[in-house]
Amino acid sequence: MAEPSPGATLSLLSGLANTQWTAHSPSTDHDGLPEQYFKRQLGVLEVKFDRAAKGEGMSDTFLRLKIDLGLDHADLNGVARDEMTTMHGAKRTFLARLPLVWASLRRRHPTLASTVHDLEETEHWRWKHPPNPREFHYSPPRDELAALDDARRTILSEELEELEDVIESKVLNGPRVLLDQAQCLARLIVFNSKDEPSKLSLMLVIAHTISDGLSIFSLMREFFDILSDSSLPTPPTPPPYLTLKTFLSTRDPVLPTWEIPPQLLRAWSIIPPVNTNFPSILPPSSESVYLSHLPGATASSLGFASSTVTHTHDLSRRELARQRWFWAISRALILVRNERYPRTRMLPRIERQGPFPQAHSQWKPMKFDQGTTAKLIALCKEKKISPSMLSYAIMSIAVSNIISRVDPDAPYQPVLFGFPMSLRRVLVPLNPVTSADMAIRITFSTIHLPKSPHSLTKPTAEEREWIRWTAVQNARLAARQFADKFDPEEGKRKEFFSTGYYLIMDRLLNSHGMNTFPLNEPRGVLNSSMVGDLDRILPTNFELPGSQSLRLTDALLGTRLHRGEGMLMEAFTWNKQLTFCLGYDDQVVEAALVDEILSQIEEIGKVIVL
Repeated sequence: MAEPSPGATLSLLSGLANTQWTAHSPSTDHDGLPEQYFKRQLGVLEVKFDRAAKGEGMSDTFLRLKIDLGLDHADLNGVARDEMTTMHGAKRTFLARLPLVWASLRRRHPTLASTVHDLEETEHWRWKHPPNPREFHYSPPRDELAALDDARRTILSEELEELEDVIESKVLNGPRVLLDQAQCLARLIVFNSKDEPSKLSLMLVIAHTISDGLSIFSLMREFFDILSDSSLPTPPTPPPYLTLKTFLSTRDPVLPTWEIPPQLLRAWSIIPPVNTNFPSILPPSSESVYLSHLPGATASSLGFASSTVTHTHDLSRRELARQRWFWAISRALILVRNERYPRTRMLPRIERQGPFPQAHSQWKPMKFDQGTTAKLIALCKEKKISPSMLSYAIMSIAVSNIISRVDPDAPYQPVLFGFPMSLRRVLVPLNPVTSADMAIRITFSTIHLPKSPHSLTKPTAEEREWIRWTAVQNARLAARQFADKFDPEEGKRKEFFSTGYYLIMDRLLNSHGMNTFPLNEPRGVLNSSMVGDLDRILPTNFELPGSQSLRLTDALLGTRLHRGEGMLMEAFTWNKQLTFCLGYDDQVVEAALVDEILSQIEEIGKVIVL
């Protein structure tokens, strides 16, 4: 077996050295005053989603929360209908504290206040970095007043009645007007109602480059914890927020004046001393944390001093050559298998000629009521399975029913689910910083479940028991596949990490037309992200100062879909309700099919707990 020579993969890996550490670049701002300036190169996964974001915001993520401030109409008796005079104490407190809370979060998580820019070309640039290398830029605010102004520029207000239109035309579809990689990666929108003074909606719109499903909910938990903290000072009046209409009609809108008492700013101090630990300011990329799980990765080959990468294993040239042969042969076998033996039967799509247009995204939620959810959770505890695995099992039956209806004579093929999955539980032992940072911490893989259709038309008690048994067995099969992927045994875990990493690299090279032999990993019948139990992350009730209450009543999570992606499922438990949010491109998938999938899931869930 020949000794390896430097190859494209290893050359690209060498660029990961720059995705772990933050560099310090002293510069001057527009006023000629000195400021701190930090930068860190994007990792491979971040580059992938940054490239998608530049295509009209593909993969941009949003979370909409409905808020009830507990007002009673009696509170408004005899009060004029002017917004500032009818504003109840709880709403006034919320709107007055909002800029301080958001500024605090932007300081705590610098990626929220970062921007993304092209990396300057240097000698050997093409060989030392992934395609189209880019980097984060972060300039800390000079003082508290500057932090407030910076935060207020990324907060917009709109009437509550316009919420659905904003989601449809500004958040999910249309030109990318709310975010810009070079200007703003995260923005808040407050939807206020004059007719229903107790109601608000808060929406976070954030680039997937710096976030995932878990980090978004964790961020909102931090948001409401700070909002309800009695030590946070409350400004005497809410600020005049920049309206969405003004923001969209003006290239550089002027920030409305807001007078803040100096003593309040002194009581609210979020600007720490200058951080001299520059490498830790921006969180590292995921792949720089699990370097030891990439085949052929050594401290020297990655450009690190051995003392800086304690978890990277040096391999002999012979071991490295054997690993490369293993991956090359595996890749060839996968290509042949995918071409001759499709791994799953797909759900029907709208026939079209030519390339897919820009996705037109829609999201439909389906929620089990709290009673049904409690019964499903009880079943999980009885059978010792997780709600996420039961959700996969329920979806497998639903999809099997639809495939059997569409093509009843088709030969048997298993149901293949693709999934993005959080890596945080694996990365935390390697780097504790990754436990709650604002960064994208996911990988991609697939699981197979049996094609197991069941009639749901007035099932008998025996048929219901058979459906329940199938769901439990499919859930256990899904759990075994996930356990195998995260097996603590070094070889299995290394294979899982490496496969996910190379899938990301494969897609990234494809998007740049640089992949001579694309892997062509087959699509799953439905990409499904199991976000998990969010009740433990984001409670629904908070107490504001002055014995004022705030209750979160509804959540909707979604993304702008990729061109040709078709569908994406987000499943989670929140507010004691098991929720399935199905996003789809209505130019690729019929709305009737989406309704059928959600209806099947709802029926199966109810049948197995009757």
